[in-house]
Amino acid sequence: MYFDALQKELQSSGAPLSIYGSPVVEGETWLKPQTVDAARYLIDAALGAVANRPDIEQRIQQIRLSTIYAQLEQAKRLGTGEYGLFEPTADGGWQVKTRWPILLDRFVAGCKATGMLNVHERRSPPEEYAEETYRFFAEGMEQMAVIDYPAQVREVVRRYFAANSSPRRLH
Repeated sequence: MYFDALQKELQSSGAPLSIYGSPVVEGETWLKPQTVDAARYLIDAALGAVANRPDIEQRIQQIRLSTIYAQLEQAKRLGTGEYGLFEPTADGGWQVKTRWPILLDRFVAGCKATGMLNVHERRSPPEEYAEETYRFFAEGMEQMAVIDYPAQVREVVRRYFAANSSPRRLH
């Protein structure tokens, strides 16, 4: 069902499937955050169905890694909002939502458990990916300018700061 659901989304989007694609780029067409979220529920259901089959469970856990990776990468790009990394604090700043470090740690542990050596084809062992992502968490919203956030995200954040009389700037 998981693969069927993703294939249906891809076909209905009309977008090409690329071996060099990324969850960020495809997040604009067929691999939207809502699609990844739905896939996560299908994976959870599959895991429940094979609870007594460790060989199959391990394969499903490997598939789960791809959805966690997609969620993390898309959250970095989105920045804020339902699927973004950050949420506002009471003092007008930003903090990482509690779910993201948990998912990152789960992703790295899953990579190690399944013997995955690199997160990307040409680089990033899981530990290096975790370091980079934790650095992104720490640098927070200041990364918006670095990764070229879309204008609509910048506008939402600008309005938030204007409404809260905060002098902070994103870039």
